[in-house]
Amino acid sequence: MWDVIRGLVREGTTLLLTTQYLEEADELADTIAVVDHGKIIARGTADELKAQVGGERIEVVVHAATTSSARAGSCGRCVAGGRRSTSTRAS
Repeated sequence: MWDVIRGLVREGTTLLLTTQYLEEADELADTIAVVDHGKIIARGTADELKAQVGGERIEVVVHAATTSSARAGSCGRCVAGGRRSTSTRAS
């Protein structure tokens, strides 16, 4: 489907694509609009939108044996402690 969309755009067709998948929007869109409750809250290229949000990423992996209070405590320590990390694991 991505190839079909790229072909139509290459031929000059304007497409309105709705998706919840950021990878899809990043790959296929020249301009992205983020809509919340019917209103555009952000608009730009994928790179422009990413620059607005920032480049940091926190990844939390929750294992089945972890209790919900332990998960919340782990996430709270990460955010409240101001750690800057590309990956954080709750254990």
